[in-house]
Amino acid sequence: MLLEVQSKRAFYFDVGRTESVLKFALDFPDGYLRVMNNLKPYVLTLSLMILPALILAQTVHQYLESQTDFVNPERGMYRYFETRTSGSYTPLDQQSLENLRSQDQQSLIYRIFYLDGFYSDPISTTVLDAIEQDFATLRASGVKALVRFAYTDELNYDEEDNPITPFNDTPEPALLFEHIHQLRPILQVNSDVILTVHNGFYGIWGENYYSDDFGTPYPGPITAQQQQLRDAVTDSLLAILPTDRTVSVRYPTLKSEYLDLMLPADSLTYAEAFTGTAKSRIAYHNDCFLADYNDYTFLDTLTEKPYWAAESRYLLMGGETCRDEPTYTQCTNALPELERFHWTYLNDDYHPNVLQRWQQEGCFDEIRRKLGYRLVLREATLPDAIDQNELFSLSLEIENIGWAAPMLPRAVQLVFRHTTSQEEFFLSLAAIDLRRCGGGQVCSYNLTLESGQNIPPGEYDLLLFLPDGRSNLQSDPKFAIRLANQDIWEAASGMHDLQHSLSVMGTTCPLDTTLSVGPLVTATYRAANNLRVETAIAAEARARFEAGELIQFLPGFSTLSGSEMEAVIQDCPEPALLKEQQPVRRILEKAMKTNANLQLGPNPFHSNLNISFQGLEGGAPEFLQLVLSDLYGRPLRQFKIHSHETITLRLPDLPPGLYLITWKNQEGQQTRKVIKQ
Repeated sequence: MLLEVQSKRAFYFDVGRTESVLKFALDFPDGYLRVMNNLKPYVLTLSLMILPALILAQTVHQYLESQTDFVNPERGMYRYFETRTSGSYTPLDQQSLENLRSQDQQSLIYRIFYLDGFYSDPISTTVLDAIEQDFATLRASGVKALVRFAYTDELNYDEEDNPITPFNDTPEPALLFEHIHQLRPILQVNSDVILTVHNGFYGIWGENYYSDDFGTPYPGPITAQQQQLRDAVTDSLLAILPTDRTVSVRYPTLKSEYLDLMLPADSLTYAEAFTGTAKSRIAYHNDCFLADYNDYTFLDTLTEKPYWAAESRYLLMGGETCRDEPTYTQCTNALPELERFHWTYLNDDYHPNVLQRWQQEGCFDEIRRKLGYRLVLREATLPDAIDQNELFSLSLEIENIGWAAPMLPRAVQLVFRHTTSQEEFFLSLAAIDLRRCGGGQVCSYNLTLESGQNIPPGEYDLLLFLPDGRSNLQSDPKFAIRLANQDIWEAASGMHDLQHSLSVMGTTCPLDTTLSVGPLVTATYRAANNLRVETAIAAEARARFEAGELIQFLPGFSTLSGSEMEAVIQDCPEPALLKEQQPVRRILEKAMKTNANLQLGPNPFHSNLNISFQGLEGGAPEFLQLVLSDLYGRPLRQFKIHSHETITLRLPDLPPGLYLITWKNQEGQQTRKVIKQ
């Protein structure tokens, strides 16, 4: 059969049969040919029409929230691990850390290094190597650390309960700063598995309070020389760490005096947050949360509490309780206080009486779930088809039902996974900064993206990936954020299955193109002048052919079962153009947990489609609600079928094409394709 248009812009169709020849002229500038295989060799339905504007459909998905308590990086309960250096060093154990993740659903530890063996000497190479190995163990285990260095945890009191001096809390200041300098390369290289470094080093427990050379606030006062030494420790740690890591202080005054701030007026603002300045990088650690009205932390609760509440929207806040005072530790007070100060992490062992109270009063599980971030994907609007190297839009709605935002930078990526080869392509969603999605917020992201030419034409499943912000950890799923949703998490990959497939249409536009390797998948195939097709279109694929002058279908071309094709004479499109996307809302609920024993036939069909329902695996329900829709999800017919019933849909007026039959009940929904000839 030969189809030729007598025009400068022409189609040429030749599949080796020349019994009939059709020739005619076009009365409009652009020609449009549509061919659909009706399962008879080379018997094709042809029609000519003016090319409509390309409208890409979108699908709106809604996702279900999960109540499960699961592990997530950089948040939650932490486990305390200390080591001394005056005797035998206690290294971290990988198996213990892996058990912490898998059994306790925790990904954080508090690692304190007591440098008590080095009051007179530099840190030994042996200990430096052991510290380095600890960070390697953290990385291998999928765990991050709150890091503190100190020299002693011994505080003695006299008969009147006054601290006894000297405290012997540090070596000579010059040696202390030499120790910090020795630790510099270790902290820099391993900052990927560090959530924060505590200001540490001076004071009992490294809490920056009781200190001989660095001063004690009470009875005080801190001298100018002592303040200079204090500032120098903070200066050194800020300079050592990358600008996306924080230094955490024990008391509000440690920051306000360092930066000469007025409280609460000079609280960190949205515009100042995450800018890499000292103000945006000094975070907080409260070691006596809810111990009293002032947490044994605040000198002036009227100014310092509002200050911490405001700053912790953008800065890390965590710590531990230190005594059980029911007025403050009871659940009715603890929950709003944890929310007010945007807590991210909490000691899982101390104070045991407080933790026991929370378990008895019934708020402990809620605290575990809400510490830090807990992100729920509520809705995603995703395109059903996109073109290579052209702009497309999508939107995501994420609700943070935790108490704080994620505090470290994090990559957000849209993943295209080929439905056949499983090859994956990653598209950065750089406009999404999850650090700006605070506790209790619903964050909507409306994005315009360019697909690029590195994604070959074909059918893809879409996934959402929230890997670590550091490139060396991005391939490790243990460091990826998991959304609090049902049925979309892939533990092996660390990705989320958005339960959506789309077609990538080719947009490369060489001068002339010959398509000889197939079968051709759903895509757009283009040439500036001449396009030759010498291979098959895959079963149920939708192929679109575009050329500026001539399209030829030559021997070797065929259309397999259920395939469709469009051939259009038009100029190559300009790259990176935003296609209009039709706001078709097709709400896809979760897939059924059990399969429906539903039979459709014949498929393809001409006029009548028989549907037989023998019930769901597992019993109920007694009926299904079915919807016949087009490829954009627009409903055409709705009907009900009961268990053990066969019905016949009479559809003589339905245009030939590919359609969807969707059935649903309270368990979810499933979809099957049918072809009308």
